[in-house]
Formats: sequence, structure tokens, C-alpha cells
Amino acid sequence: MIARTLAFALAAALALTLVGATSCTKDDKKEEPANKPPPKAPSTPPQAAVPPPGTDADAKRAAALALAKGIDDGLAGFTRVEKELAAEADGKARAAEAWHVGKLPKKLVIKIKDATGVVADTTDFYFDDAGHLAFVRAPDGLFVFSMESLALWLDREQRVKRGVTPGDARTRVDALKLQSAKALSTLGVR
Repeated sequence: MIARTLAFALAAALALTLVGATSCTKDDKKEEPANKPPPKAPSTPPQAAVPPPGTDADAKRAAALALAKGIDDGLAGFTRVEKELAAEADGKARAAEAWHVGKLPKKLVIKIKDATGVVADTTDFYFDDAGHLAFVRAPDGLFVFSMESLALWLDREQRVKRGVTPGDARTRVDALKLQSAKALSTLGVR
């Protein structure tokens, strides 16, 4: 009889343990801690956008565009020179056209020609009153310079370029400066 009572008590204790464990598991699933942060959305890179009005980037963009417009409007008052350039490593023919005042360049256009000699693309360089590179309109974007250092790189729709590494920016700026210097030297401006 003691053995039977002991077996019954053991079975009852085991049943209560199982019922308690099952009910705790169900309750744990229903309730979440109050301080648990919400799940994060997958991160996406920021979208390219025009610099917000009133920011330094917007002021530099507007000043560069105003400089380009002022120079383009006054081209008739500058001395113009044009020459064919030596083909570069890509084998494409190039021509350069520059407008200047004395030895100070105002605008330089490098025309890239296709195999038939038709202008396929252009890169426009604009210079400030001291003859320093200030703005470039290239096939891969708009480059705003401050004291001949890159200040802002925009795409052709005037949105800030995203995802550009400093090394890539440096390489591109150096290529633009070299292209400009070679063309101006060939044209005898500077």
C-alpha cells in the first residue's frame, strides 16, 4: 500500500511538472519583454538627392552653375583657340577648344570623337578669375572644385553621388586635372 501511494504521488508530481512546463512555454511565447527593440529593416544605401537648400553643398553647386552660365554667356568676349589632340590610350580621337583672357583660361571643352569623327561626348572645364579649375561638366557627373580641390561630385541630374570611395574620387579628379593641363598646354593657354 505504501508502494502504491508512493507510485501515485510520484505520478501526480510528474504530471504536475509536465503541465507546469507546458503552460510556461505557452505563456513565454505569448508575452515578449517590454524593452525588446523592434526588428530592424534591412539597410539600404541612401538615395542620391539634390543637396538640401541652404547647405554648403547647395551653395557650392549653385555658385558653380552660376559661374558656368556667366562664362557661357560671355564667350564672345574671350579669345578662342582650337586644336586636335593626340589620341589617348583608348584610341579615340580628341579635339580641344578653349576660351581665354590673356594666358588665363575661362572655358575648355574636350571633345571625344567616335570612329567616324563625330563628337560622341564632351567634357567642359570652367575656370575662375584667377585661372583655377572651378567646375567640370563630364560624362560621369558634375565636379565642383574649391581651390582646385574637389568640393562636390554630383551626377548629371545634380544629385550628390553616393558610394564613391575617396580613392575613386582622387583618381577621377587627378585624371580631370591632367586632361585639362595637357589640353591647355597643347593650346598654348597658361
